[in-house]
Amino acid sequence: MGLGQKLEEARNRKGISIREATESTKIRSDYLSSFESGDFNINLPVVYLRGFVRLYSRFLGLDQEGIMSDLDLELGSISSKNQKKSLGSIASNDLIEKKSFCSNFIKLK
Repeated sequence: MGLGQKLEEARNRKGISIREATESTKIRSDYLSSFESGDFNINLPVVYLRGFVRLYSRFLGLDQEGIMSDLDLELGSISSKNQKKSLGSIASNDLIEKKSFCSNFIKLK
């Protein structure tokens, strides 16, 4: 069972509407609907997404750590689909040059 389905089933078992959940948690109804449909690829910083899902799972009486593990799996599959190729890092080359310079400077002393 997917994370969205777990959230939706828990809400339905409690007999709570999306509107009631929104009023209680202060999480926008479009976010809650997206979560329940399994769509976590919304225009929201990850820290807020994680906080909202944790709060919603607490509100629904679900195991928060289990839900967060499920969310990590969901986010991992989203990021692997949207992963961009890295252009490298300038800092790593700078560090190598600095270390080389420092070791040469120490040898001169």
